[in-house]
Amino acid sequence: MRLTRSVLPAALTLGVLTVSLVLAACGGDEATTTTRAVTTTQATSATTEAVATTAQAVTTTQEVTTTALSAGVPPGQFWASMVYDPVGAQLVLFAGYTGGDQGLDDSLIGKAWAYDPVANTWAELHPTGDVPRGVGSMVYDPASGKVVLFGEFNNRKGVLANDTLAYDLSADTWTNLKPSPPVPPERWSPSMTYDPSTRKMVLFGGTAGAEFDDTWAYDPAANAWTELHPSADAPKTGDGIMGAYDPVSGCVIFYGGAGGNESYASRDTWAYDPVAGTWTELRPAGELPPATYNLSLVYDPSTRKMILFGGSGLAAEFGNDTWAYDPSANTWTNLRPSPPVPSPRFGYSMAYDPSTKKLILFGGCIKTVGWYCADDTWAYDPVANSWTELHPTESAP
Repeated sequence: MRLTRSVLPAALTLGVLTVSLVLAACGGDEATTTTRAVTTTQATSATTEAVATTAQAVTTTQEVTTTALSAGVPPGQFWASMVYDPVGAQLVLFAGYTGGDQGLDDSLIGKAWAYDPVANTWAELHPTGDVPRGVGSMVYDPASGKVVLFGEFNNRKGVLANDTLAYDLSADTWTNLKPSPPVPPERWSPSMTYDPSTRKMVLFGGTAGAEFDDTWAYDPAANAWTELHPSADAPKTGDGIMGAYDPVSGCVIFYGGAGGNESYASRDTWAYDPVAGTWTELRPAGELPPATYNLSLVYDPSTRKMILFGGSGLAAEFGNDTWAYDPSANTWTNLRPSPPVPSPRFGYSMAYDPSTKKLILFGGCIKTVGWYCADDTWAYDPVANSWTELHPTESAP
């Protein structure tokens, strides 16, 4: 495995994936269920969150030799986005950052790879068109079969945009959709999740020096953004808070985040009901995950729980705990899987693969003496509560 060592700024954030099934009511302590009509047979989505800092990163490069991987395996990187493509039965990775002399190196921006979980192979793609100029928040749209990206952040070039782009997986082509105003203001590290009940993307939070607590919906069919103005207070830790759609409650469940210009991190759990347009602080009883704002949260349909892995808190402390949130019981559980487990990290990509019924994790930043970009691929089995390093090889596109 090739790792790139970087000494990086503290403002770091990551994204999530959600899977949609059958829907129910959301937001209260009771387990009462109401069915909502959904015509989508399967909606899987992932978000990745981009991060910026005005400070200049100091970076050095160092080679660390572990298990050698094929050249076609994506290089070590963080803040990449990974989405599940149900048509191709593959996970598609859109490039993030690696280390470089200028800090957060954008040399990978615009590149993409496909991971076949059954064959355990990576293949490099070669997208064309209006290729993103930086990393952004991405979600799979099952109606169009395309990936929708919001924003673009490129640290080295100082690009912070609020563009909306679509990636056509079959044509391997990007298109700038250019929706008419209003659109969300420029930001990095928002959470964006697909809601099958409204067939829209829900975007919340992010930061551009100060945290956002606004809620937006993007309608892919109309190519239009709408600010939602929920009736209840939203979380105030919008920097790096992550959400995943829960098909049982019909809500987007959020955890963590940072506030006060990263002066504090959150242990709060929230639910946003896209149909009612309301926020609810859930206040689960019992043990809670650490306060963090660099987490990944993924819905597992096998256990009907949200799976949380790792992330970072204050003082650049990275974690590799594996937690499960049960929306029906409103409780968190520290799963404590037996070794091996991925090393403590943030900024990795993680998505659910229905073909293997496992969560696939790639890359991210880890820390020993310095900070390193990893290129390892892992699978988490929620039923067996076990992690496995996959050691994939290269295949043809």
